[in-house]
Amino acid sequence: MSLPPFDDGAQLLRAFEALATGACAEDAAPAVVLEAAAMGTALAVLGLVGRAPDGARVASRARRVSLGATALRAAVAGDEDALDALDLALAQARRGAALLGGGPLSALDGAPTHEPTSSELVQLLRGALDGHASADVALRLHRCGMRERYLAFLPAEAPAPRVRLAADSAPAVRDPSAGRALGASLLGEVALEAYAFDAGGTIAIYAEPAIGVSLVSMDAPLASRTLETNGYLELHLEGVPTQITLVLADGDRSVTWTLLLR
Repeated sequence: MSLPPFDDGAQLLRAFEALATGACAEDAAPAVVLEAAAMGTALAVLGLVGRAPDGARVASRARRVSLGATALRAAVAGDEDALDALDLALAQARRGAALLGGGPLSALDGAPTHEPTSSELVQLLRGALDGHASADVALRLHRCGMRERYLAFLPAEAPAPRVRLAADSAPAVRDPSAGRALGASLLGEVALEAYAFDAGGTIAIYAEPAIGVSLVSMDAPLASRTLETNGYLELHLEGVPTQITLVLADGDRSVTWTLLLR
């Protein structure tokens, strides 16, 4: 089968942009958010995350939907098919959200699987698949070990920038799915989520919308400086106390928040 190369992935990016627009709407349904986040796996496997509009915002929305997974499951209780479909959608969305947030492709590693057909890849690159089908094809492409066979069909790598951007030096945002959820709070109208990593010695705070949250005070010592970037705050603690109380602020707004660590 002879096919022309797809050199830039523009059609897939347009499909993601359409999904992202719906997912970022204030009244977005959970299913819409999960589908948009799932497509993040396809963008990552094809090297397109850096060009994805609203990728970080979709990832943040997907994290919030995932926090409500218990309620979503309760809504389809008794329907095994619907429950299985929901669990698959949540798993795909968590993977996609992590990759949209800058997570490594190694997070997709797993048992080898059957490779996609050239027809599936054409549909993927043309943006003809929904977000969940895109995630499935991309995951199989990553795991089958035959990506080189399809290089002619995949987006060409963009040339390396000649000038490094300031964003290059931003701290890496941890994947919340690798941590333990500690809870959620509000800073004005901004939703905050806290996760524990490294057995509780590291705390990450995620903000949606992605504002610059700063630490005002904390009743436990820090082992090292905090890491801050838009929508993200990371704290490294000395030891693992039973609980900590934080005061977080954005401008003249602040919130006092107690987190149980063990």
